[in-house]
Amino acid sequence: MTNPERNKHAEVPPAWLIRAGRHGEREDTNIEESVASVGWDQLPDLTEISNRDEIAAIINDALPGASKNQIANYTTQV
Repeated sequence: MTNPERNKHAEVPPAWLIRAGRHGEREDTNIEESVASVGWDQLPDLTEISNRDEIAAIINDALPGASKNQIANYTTQV
């Protein structure tokens, strides 16, 4: 016997939540330009970054006192 409630959601695709700024301040721009922006105000422009190690170094500089695990977590998120 199957659980109908569980199967009801089986075909629902996964979804990602991307916040357009801490308080939605970039929402209008993202909608108007059909983009999803990712970033933190504490980080510089990452356009020229070519690998994960460079991102980790920038995050490490931006967040003094962050643990190795926090840096790895933030690096993966970016």
